[in-house]
Amino acid sequence: QFDQDQKRSLLSNLYHDDSRVNIRDAEVENATLELRRRIQKAEYEKHRRMEVDDDIKQLKGKKKAKDVAPSNQDGLDDDESNNPVDDDPECTTALKASDIRKMSVDELLSLDGSNNQTEGTVSSLEGGRLRKWLAEIDGHKSMEYLSYARSFETQGFHSIKDLGLLDEEDVDRALTEIGVNKFAHRARLRKAILRLSHVP
Repeated sequence: QFDQDQKRSLLSNLYHDDSRVNIRDAEVENATLELRRRIQKAEYEKHRRMEVDDDIKQLKGKKKAKDVAPSNQDGLDDDESNNPVDDDPECTTALKASDIRKMSVDELLSLDGSNNQTEGTVSSLEGGRLRKWLAEIDGHKSMEYLSYARSFETQGFHSIKDLGLLDEEDVDRALTEIGVNKFAHRARLRKAILRLSHVP
């Protein structure tokens, strides 16, 4: 009788330990999913803020370019009137820490002192829109689609307009060159790009 009772108690303890382990595994998995969701949400919000900031910078750049152009009509050749970069306060002040935190990795790597040129602003604006578009293809896996942004840019697709010019054959060829190998990613990207070409 004693042996049977001991076996039962050992088996019940074992069952209890297994259920505790299963509960713990579920808690860890839920915590991991929540962390992943928060990271994706933070990345998405960061890219949205960057796009808004880029829009504002582009508008300021256009306004300053208009202000500088009339002052150059005098025909004077002094250095101050020909160098609008010196008049731009953004060129002479250091970047704020909050601005640096808002930048993407690509923008941080491209900081070489020439980031205040109009072309740079326009391309970063278009790059921000491209990244936002990639993130919105699948909200649950936005980081996976954002990882293709650099590949799109290296293949010459710097804006959504560039992608909208592709026909069906070009889309398949471009996705192959970019390196989209996952079937689901390829199908969703193909569908989204073809939708761009039909948007007026």
